[in-house]
Amino acid sequence: MTKNRISPHFRPPPLSLHHVILLGQSRSVLTEYRPLEGLKAEIQTRSILQHAWAEIEHDLGYKSVVEVPQQIRRRFARIASLLELADEEFDGIKTELDSYRAEIPEAIRDNPEDVSLDLDSLQALIAVNPIIERIDNAIITITGAGARGSTGNVQTYLKRIEQLDMTTISEVTEALEKEEKLIIAFAKDWSKEKYPFLPAGISLFYLWLILFSLKEESTVIEEFEKVSFDEPSSKLAKELIIIAERIRRKLNKGNLN
Repeated sequence: MTKNRISPHFRPPPLSLHHVILLGQSRSVLTEYRPLEGLKAEIQTRSILQHAWAEIEHDLGYKSVVEVPQQIRRRFARIASLLELADEEFDGIKTELDSYRAEIPEAIRDNPEDVSLDLDSLQALIAVNPIIERIDNAIITITGAGARGSTGNVQTYLKRIEQLDMTTISEVTEALEKEEKLIIAFAKDWSKEKYPFLPAGISLFYLWLILFSLKEESTVIEEFEKVSFDEPSSKLAKELIIIAERIRRKLNKGNLN
């Protein structure tokens, strides 16, 4: 039976880039650096996966592939290939993410219905959307907050909005437009404390509070138990439900101030 054998001359992909450096002329003439003039140093840079390969080799006690038993070399080669492929994929993912993040603002402006709701798209929406900025500023005025701060906890905003079964950026902006008056009225009725500032995107949290409060009371209470509030979750949930329903009735009657 013929066995597949890896060449004894096989070498794994380079484990690191080696940079040889020395002081430049402008620095080496300085008194404190003169003793180091002409000396060279080496800096090695490698990816996390390349480092993992080096650690594996080190732990097994081999400094080169030729030291590895012949029957094991093929498995070493497979590991090296997988790590190299993973490195390339991670590089590709990072490049694609950078490109995606750069293109999101324009996509949100031109085709929001085609932009899926995710952490990056929501963060971009908060940064560029005039509706969010307008409602944020209205809430800031109502609550007496000093200013609109940097973007808040986008992960939390995303989690809350997903509970409203929204999946695209256009669904979020449409809900904000539709519920703008309700959000502002809710802020007037519910906000009791003054803050030095409120984070950008706070209108998304208020949108969630309102729309989620209109769900079944048991569902609201159950969810609020997972959120850290100063007041007992059941009491706060019932209060929010009452406020949301009262404001909704006023809005439907056209007498919302």
